[in-house]
Amino acid sequence: MILDKDSLPTHADVFCLANFATVLVGTQRFKEAVQCLRLEGLLFHELPLR
Repeated sequence: MILDKDSLPTHADVFCLANFATVLVGTQRFKEAVQCLRLEGLLFHELPLR
């Protein structure tokens, strides 16, 4: 999966993709908040941008 950086929302730290109902895309800030709160059950993978 490669994300088009021009189509990413700038006002949200986490969002879902229309064609992938079970995939959440989040910013680095979202990831850091999840880790700080020690929430469980989420996996993070860096996605390439074009």
